[in-house]
Amino acid sequence: MDVRPSRAILKPVMSRVAMRVHAAGGDFPVSIRVRAARGPARGSNPPCYSYKVHADSRSGALHERALFVIGWKSATKIEKRKIRVGMKKHKKSRTQKQLLRQEQVNISREADYIIRRAEENDARIVRLGALILFSTVTGDAWLLDSEDGLALCLARMGERQPFHIIETPTQFGIEWTANYRIEGEKFVVIEPSGQVRTIIGYPTREIFQVIR
Repeated sequence: MDVRPSRAILKPVMSRVAMRVHAAGGDFPVSIRVRAARGPARGSNPPCYSYKVHADSRSGALHERALFVIGWKSATKIEKRKIRVGMKKHKKSRTQKQLLRQEQVNISREADYIIRRAEENDARIVRLGALILFSTVTGDAWLLDSEDGLALCLARMGERQPFHIIETPTQFGIEWTANYRIEGEKFVVIEPSGQVRTIIGYPTREIFQVIR
């Protein structure tokens, strides 16, 4: 297996990173580093390997933050788990399971699905290996990396948010915008600026169970 990011992924990723550095007021020239983030994931969870893309500018504003994570879709079948969250006490959550081949894994399609659920105020959770997507009854939708604690907001109060997911049949690149952690009923978001937001009302118990 070739564990190097393909040109089809790297070219749009580097273009996007350069735009981010410029927008942040970074001085040029910019040195972009791609470094291995971790080796083979546990079990069959994708990505099998991942790389973090950093940007170094003279200002150092984006020096420590990984702007993109590049991953590989598992060559073996992975389990897709879809959960409809029971929001009332007498209603149980319902789970559907499906095994997907590598060519069937489409993160952008799953993101569109979870955004549509958010627009309908329908609480759902989708797990694709280490990636977790969920929608809420308040119209929010998120994509999470459960292994690295990364978060990307896909929708807020029923409104689709701008985000960047780049895919090929075997690889993907995701521009993460925050980190997260779950503390009981609290969903805590840590912004790049250091600002911390605590959100109450998300299906944290179900998300935590899916991650486990």
